[in-house]
Amino acid sequence: MSRRSNAFTLIELLVVIAIIAILAAILFPVFAQAREKARAISCLSNTKQLGLATMMYVQDYDETYPLAAFWNQSTPWYTNFYLWSSQRCVQAYIKNTDIFKCPDDTFSESGYPTIYAGGFPASIPLRPLSYMANAITPNITGALWNVAKPQGLFGGEDYTNSGDGPTSLAAVPAPATIVMLIDGFKQYMDWWGCTAWLNNEFDYCYTGEVMYNWQFPLFIYSVPSDGLSYNVWRKHSGGVNVAFADGHSKLMRPGQLDNAQSWLVNAPQ
Repeated sequence: MSRRSNAFTLIELLVVIAIIAILAAILFPVFAQAREKARAISCLSNTKQLGLATMMYVQDYDETYPLAAFWNQSTPWYTNFYLWSSQRCVQAYIKNTDIFKCPDDTFSESGYPTIYAGGFPASIPLRPLSYMANAITPNITGALWNVAKPQGLFGGEDYTNSGDGPTSLAAVPAPATIVMLIDGFKQYMDWWGCTAWLNNEFDYCYTGEVMYNWQFPLFIYSVPSDGLSYNVWRKHSGGVNVAFADGHSKLMRPGQLDNAQSWLVNAPQ
C-alpha cells in the first residue's frame, strides 16, 4: 500500500507566506492610524483640561486671562521668570505636568547641560511643554489681517517690556471662536533650533507662543517640502488640537485658523 505524505509542498508554503505578507501590508497602516487616533484623542483631552484650568484662573484673577510670560526685571532673569504654564499660574489648578506634553512629541534630555550652564538651578525639575499660547500683543506682533493693533488672549509679556496688559474676559466678543492654546510647540522648537526641554517655571528659549505675524503664513500655508514647519499644526492626521477662550477644545485644520476672528479680540465682527 502507498503512503500519502501530509507535509506542505513548497508552493503551498510560498502561497501562505504571500497571503500573510499581503495581510500585514494591509493591516499595519490601519494599526498605525488607530494608534495615532488614540494619541490625538489624548492630546485633545490635554487641551480640554488646560482650557478649563485657564478658565479657573480667569475667574480667580478678576476675570483676566494670564500673561504668556512673567518676569520681574528687578530680579535675575531665571529667579522670577515664569510662563502661563507655571505652578504660579495655570498649573496651580492642575497639579499634573504630564498634560503639558502631547503624546506625539518626544523630548530629549540633551538640553540639560546648556540650561544649567546658563545659570538655571539644577534643583528645579525640567518638564516638556507642547502647547503654544495665543500671545498676540499690539506692541510686538505687527499688523494681522489688516488689524493695525491686534490683541490676542495671553498678551502683555513682561520680559519684552511691551506695555500690554492682560486681556479681560469682558473684552472677548466670541470666546467660543478665539484660540487660547494650540498644539505644535515641539515641532516649532525643533524648527527654531532651541532645546526642547522646558520646565513649569522657565522657558529657556523665550518662545512658546503664537505671536509674530510671520508665524501664521509659515504654519498655515507651508507644504511638506518645508520640513518641520509643515508639521506644527498638522501633527494629528493633518489637523491640530485647539483650546478656545471659553475652555472647550476641538481638532482644527490649519486653513480654518486663517482669519482674524480665530485669534483677535479686536477683530472686525
